[in-house]
Amino acid sequence: MPEKPGWAREKVEAVRQSNLGMVALGITAAGIEAATMLPYLAAMGLLGASGLPAAGRLPILAAYNLVMVLPALVLLAARYAFRRHMDKALDRLAGWVSRNSASMLSWTLAIAGFLLARDGVARLFF
Repeated sequence: MPEKPGWAREKVEAVRQSNLGMVALGITAAGIEAATMLPYLAAMGLLGASGLPAAGRLPILAAYNLVMVLPALVLLAARYAFRRHMDKALDRLAGWVSRNSASMLSWTLAIAGFLLARDGVARLFF
């Protein structure tokens, strides 16, 4: 059953009315931010430890950023070029993400937590 138009705004307003909802939103945003910045931090660490001169690191950094931004730019261009078709697909995707976001976030945080704990144990004992 498709959601009615404006359902996202109604949910946001419901969250804004509750202190607990705002705290949960902040924790969720921080968790997503931490999970999505890990690949960037790893890439910057590898690039910094590579021993390449600045002239060698700059093209690699530019290529990395292009690879990270290009999918969003392609989707944006597709959205504007095929607006009617993309709106239907994006509405279906928004509904799916809304239904599964709690589970996806839980798995993401659990995996990141496990990896951090494993690294901590390895550094502590080995």
